[in-house]
Amino acid sequence: MHDSIGPKVRSSESRVPHVTEELQRHIDREPPPLLHHYTNQYGLLGIVSTGEIWATSVNDLNDRKEFEYAKDLAESLISSRIKEESDELKRKHLGYLRNAAVSAGINICVSSWSSRADDLSQWRAYSGSGTGYSIDLNSSTLREFAKAQDFILAACIYEKNAQERVLRSLIDANLAQNIEQERSHPPEDDHERYMLEQNGGDFRYHINRYASLFKHPGFAAEDEWRLISKPIDVSRMDFRPGVSTIASHFRFSLREGGEFRGEPTIRIDSVHVGPCPEPELARQKVHFLLAKHSPPLHHPEVIVSNVPYRMW
Repeated sequence: MHDSIGPKVRSSESRVPHVTEELQRHIDREPPPLLHHYTNQYGLLGIVSTGEIWATSVNDLNDRKEFEYAKDLAESLISSRIKEESDELKRKHLGYLRNAAVSAGINICVSSWSSRADDLSQWRAYSGSGTGYSIDLNSSTLREFAKAQDFILAACIYEKNAQERVLRSLIDANLAQNIEQERSHPPEDDHERYMLEQNGGDFRYHINRYASLFKHPGFAAEDEWRLISKPIDVSRMDFRPGVSTIASHFRFSLREGGEFRGEPTIRIDSVHVGPCPEPELARQKVHFLLAKHSPPLHHPEVIVSNVPYRMW
């Protein structure tokens, strides 16, 4: 009987194999009572009228390097491990994991949320030449919506040591699983060999699924939480004009299953109006917009920003 290698793994996230204890503890972290999705006028109008938020493909984020950050960190950790490892079998399988990290990248969609209400840095990012807004939701409700749509809601990881702990736990767990799998059931055809040698077993899936949790430490002040999808089939994606290419997104629903007058209820707890030249007029316009869609929207509170920021 062979000794086991690496940390204990678990399958507590539905239909996801071998989530490590280190990663699961982070996913299970309780969010603050309210989370805030900052957007511009176009975003507010779309969310209120449809009850949906566009979760953007990681390939179409404003900074495409975000997804590469975790891939590069995983590749670096694996390469260092290969240099230190004397066991040829482990070196071979670590190489497979490195292949998986390098090639990761598929239809993963994310939506950004902030723990900070009425935040100056967010208004600067989203106001542009107009007024910014934030959609505020109860985090427990948002987590329920995430579970129903095969997303997770989790905090981004900014601290380098924490990032490395989570990635090492995944590396160790997948290394142990793949070695044991090859011993007990060697690949029998090209597909099985590809899954092992290029996907690293489940490792490529793990990088695809969780890379968006990792952000550069320089952005720690954002304190961002993210909705992150499983890989999504293109038949469930929507497309729109992008800056240089067609961009893709998933329509993440904020509608409850319960209905009012034949329409599913849209859950929004409040709306913040960002700094603007005429705050009371802006607040009134948002009230009118919400009233038009109530029901199924149920009179969220409208709050005017107290941040002394001028961009006009």
